[in-house]
Amino acid sequence: MQLLGRIGASIERARDVRSRSGPTRIAPLLAIFALGAAIGCSRTEAPATRGASEGAAAEAEIEVHTVPVRRGAILQRIEAPGTLEAKRESKIGAEVQGRIDRVFVDEGDRVEAGAPLFQIDREPYEMGLRQAQAALEHTRAEKRQVEADLARARELQKQNIVPAQQIEKLETALAVARSGEAQAVQAVALAQHKLDRTLVTAPYAASIVARLADEGTTVLVQPQTIVVVLQESGELEARASIPESRLSLVRVGDPALIHVEGLAAPIQTE
Repeated sequence: MQLLGRIGASIERARDVRSRSGPTRIAPLLAIFALGAAIGCSRTEAPATRGASEGAAAEAEIEVHTVPVRRGAILQRIEAPGTLEAKRESKIGAEVQGRIDRVFVDEGDRVEAGAPLFQIDREPYEMGLRQAQAALEHTRAEKRQVEADLARARELQKQNIVPAQQIEKLETALAVARSGEAQAVQAVALAQHKLDRTLVTAPYAASIVARLADEGTTVLVQPQTIVVVLQESGELEARASIPESRLSLVRVGDPALIHVEGLAAPIQTE
């Protein structure tokens, strides 16, 4: 009310001014008063407007949950098709030529290291071993004879019956006999080795994935005849085909999950 009284008094003074000075000064003064009245009205209505705003804010409240910020790496998952393959695969042939007498395994069998795979006919190699042993006995007999001749010659030389040249010849013959004996020993060892190789065994624990020859087949060494194919069963390797566009994201030592058909849970690599 006091504000309205002041506005009224101002209007009366404005009328006095108009009567004295003309109409040019009245419009600016009225504009200022109108702004003052508007301000007064807005001050009077502020409590009601503020109350409505607070009610709307209360109705618009949303529950917010916060979590601590942690620093770490963002892992990207890459999916790629792959296969499980044996770490080792061996094509087994014979080290000696001969006729297969027996094959001990079939496709799908599992064998341990040292288990027999197939047998080559032993008879020819048994004969070869006997011949080598006989040759060794012959060379040893010759060596013993030369040693005896040399011993007698040395005794006779003391009596000046045998010349020195004869002693030298006997010493040379003894050296040749000893060399022949060494060669015969090696021949016996080789014959025994060939006989042992007629039985072919598994080099490691494996599964038989192919049987390529049967009994009666004559196997060769050069070119080698493949009889069975082994795959190592104790350890498998997973090989995946990663897209070329994702290769830059893969690093040595990255962990991997291998999903194998038939297994309920994936395999975690270390």
